[in-house]
Amino acid sequence: MVHPFWSFQVEWSSPAVTPYCSICNKTFASYPNFRLHVRTSHLAEKRFKCPLCERCFTQKSYLRGHMSSHTGMREFVCRLCPRAYVYKKDLKRHALRRHGMSVEELIGIQQNIPKNVQDSNE
Repeated sequence: MVHPFWSFQVEWSSPAVTPYCSICNKTFASYPNFRLHVRTSHLAEKRFKCPLCERCFTQKSYLRGHMSSHTGMREFVCRLCPRAYVYKKDLKRHALRRHGMSVEELIGIQQNIPKNVQDSNE
């Protein structure tokens, strides 16, 4: 049986054509984004398997985030308080809610601190 998404044909030579998902009515900026959406949202294709447990993920970035559950590593650290996060999106939300600023502003704060002060804080 051919899945209805794979019958979708788009002539990408014309930039006026916008890929469209007939299941959830979303549109996409590019055909590769549309194909990724179909694979991960509607076909539930999970190609990325954790080497330490049986969990599988639709995207490599999700697997990387999951690996922190095994290692305990949190890559995205707030520069104003001791909070750390697995995903950058969570640090962004924290920075806005708790400190009233964007991650870019937090990075700017870090860059404006003299090097010897940075070293003593770590």
